[in-house]
Amino acid sequence: MPAALAAVSGIVVLALLGLMWFGLQQKEIAGSKVVNVPFTRAPDFTLGLFDGSSLTLSDALKSGKPVVVNFWASWCAPCADEAPVLEEAARRNGNAFTFVGVNVQDIDSDAQVFLR
Repeated sequence: MPAALAAVSGIVVLALLGLMWFGLQQKEIAGSKVVNVPFTRAPDFTLGLFDGSSLTLSDALKSGKPVVVNFWASWCAPCADEAPVLEEAARRNGNAFTFVGVNVQDIDSDAQVFLR
């Protein structure tokens, strides 16, 4: 009996793994289809920096590295959650990417406290 139970359990596990694989291969999820979106370059913009200088996207792109733009605010709870992840990504991959943080709807002092 234990051998039969083990065989049935193995078949059930394999069937479940097969169903999971099949589900992951599907291109339709919850009624929406995966589509290819044509590449569109971001419009150029210039941001004022805390030190009084400015950063222009087109200048950041001249290095040839991808630019990661993150919009954040000091009062945004998800922003506080993702900040350490972005800091670690910048620390590990700073030579491969340019990271740009865009503060939204904050006064400078609140934003600078958040960054510390």
